Amino acid sequence: MATFTEAADIKTFKAYKAALKIALNKVNASGINFQYYEKFAFDDKERALVLVDFATDMPAKVGKKPTATGKCKLNDADKLVFESSGTVNVDKVARLLADAGVSKAVATPGDTSTTPTEVPGGTQLDMKYGWTEMREWGDEAKDLIEGFDGLVGIYKGLPPVKPEWTALAERHEDIKKKMAVMVKTTIAKQKSVREAKLREVQSLVEEVATLASDLRKQALKDAQPKPTPKPSTPQPEAPKQQAPQQEPTKPKEKPELTVQDIGRFVIETKPVAKDTAQKYRLRAQRSLQATYKAVTEEDLDKLEKLATTRWFAESETTTTTTPTTPTPTAPVVPWTARVLDLNGAVADLSGYDTTVQGKIEEIVLTGGRNHHGGTQLSGSNPFCLHWTVGNSVRIFGNVDNGNFTLVGTGRHTGKGSSKYTVQLLLGGTCTATTA
Repeated sequence: MATFTEAADIKTFKAYKAALKIALNKVNASGINFQYYEKFAFDDKERALVLVDFATDMPAKVGKKPTATGKCKLNDADKLVFESSGTVNVDKVARLLADAGVSKAVATPGDTSTTPTEVPGGTQLDMKYGWTEMREWGDEAKDLIEGFDGLVGIYKGLPPVKPEWTALAERHEDIKKKMAVMVKTTIAKQKSVREAKLREVQSLVEEVATLASDLRKQALKDAQPKPTPKPSTPQPEAPKQQAPQQEPTKPKEKPELTVQDIGRFVIETKPVAKDTAQKYRLRAQRSLQATYKAVTEEDLDKLEKLATTRWFAESETTTTTTPTTPTPTAPVVPWTARVLDLNGAVADLSGYDTTVQGKIEEIVLTGGRNHHGGTQLSGSNPFCLHWTVGNSVRIFGNVDNGNFTLVGTGRHTGKGSSKYTVQLLLGGTCTATTA
C-alpha cells in the first residue's frame, strides 16, 4: 500500500513529515517514483513538497502541476538522488528534509562519491536519562531529537569543499567543531535545557544550509568555461595621427551596503590577536567604507553585534578546567559477549542467520546508531527500540552502557508497517507497535 494516499497526508506539516519518513525508508538503489513541487502552502508556512511512494490519484489531490517528476534512488554513499527531466532545487529539498527531521542526505547533482559522509562526533546527542527512558520524554525532547536528525541529514549532504575555497573551507571547519562539541555535551533531563539546545540546533541548520548553497554556487562558477582569446592578425601600420584627448574616467559608483554584506564580512573576516569587538568594529568600518557607498552607525552596530556573537562571546566568560586522572584502559570485550537476553545472560545467537547476526554486531559496535524509533511490546515486555534488516525483518531491543539487550525479531503483520509479530529470544511471541 502506498504511503501518501489522502489529502490529509499533506494538510499539515506534522502529518506530512510523519508520512515522508515512512516513504523515504522504502527508497532503495532501484528507485521509486517521486513528484517535486517548488512551492506548497503547508499549515505553518510555504515550503517545497516532495511526494514519494504515492497513490496514483494523489497528484490530483495536491491541486497543482508538479515542477518535476522522476525516480528517487539511494546511491552507494547512502544519499538520496532525484533523477528527473525537470529541475529539482537540491537546496530546497535538503532544507525540507531537515525541517522534517530526516537524517538522510540529498546528493548534489554530479556527486560520484561512494562513501557516506562522516558526521563529527556521531549521529546521536548525549541525552541524560533520555535514550533509555523514552516513556518519560516530553515534547521538547522529541523535538530536539528530530531537529538533530535533520541537522545530521543536511550536513551529510554538503557538497565537497575544495582547499582553494579558503573562506568556505573555514566555515566548514567551524561547523564541524560546533557539531563535535554539541554531540559531546551531556543534555540534562530538563525542559528549558532541551528547548535551548533545540534553538542551537536550528541555528546550526541555518548555517549548514547557507554553506551548502554557497558551495554549489562556487562549484558552478568554477565550471564556467573561460573565453579563449582570439589570435591577433597583424594589421598594416596606419599613418600616425594625433591622439584625441580623452575625457577623464569617472570613478565607478560604490554599491549600497546590505545586511547580507555585513553578515558575509563577519563570517569571512577573523579577528587578529588581542582583538576586541570595538577594535574589530573600527577596522571593519575602514574596510567597508573603502568598498561601499555609505556605512552608517546602525550598520556598524549590527556588525559589532554579529561579531560579538561569533568571535568574542567565549572571551566574555572564563572556564576552569579540572585536571582529570587518566582512566586505565579496559580490556577489549568481544561484541558477542555484549549481547544479552532479558535475564542479563549472554544471548544465544545460533538460531539467527548471518545477515541478522551481522546487523546485531553493527548495533553493538555503533551503540545502536540508525535505529528506527521506539516500539511498544505487548504483555509484560519492555518498551524498546527497533532496527531494520532487509525489507521485512526487524530486530527489537535496547542499548545501554555498551551492551545490547536483545528481545527478539519479527516481521510485519496485516497492512501498513507499524505492527509486527515478534519471536522472543527466550521463547514465545508477542506483538509490537512502532511509536
